[in-house]
Amino acid sequence: MGRSGLGHFPQDREKVHDEQSTYQRIEIFETETFGTLMTLDGLVMVTDRDNFVYHEMMTHPALFSHPNPKRVLIIGGADCGTLREVLRHPEVELAEQWNWMNV
Repeated sequence: MGRSGLGHFPQDREKVHDEQSTYQRIEIFETETFGTLMTLDGLVMVTDRDNFVYHEMMTHPALFSHPNPKRVLIIGGADCGTLREVLRHPEVELAEQWNWMNV
């Protein structure tokens, strides 16, 4: 399967984990540039350096626009980044995370 388009993958990497799950190939790398980096099926999903951007943009606009967010359900969110950002809001009394891969 070929991939087209642009991409970036740091050259300063060391593979520290590699496994094939039921759903995808999971690889973890340590890099100088991005810290820990995770790929799924060869595509970069998350890094230590930039993972907060994704989770902040998914979480804060919704919580700031809700008049009184007390209970939050996160569907997915395996790396817990969205949960981390939700818990920054003191008005949230309950946050639950449900991951379909645990079913």
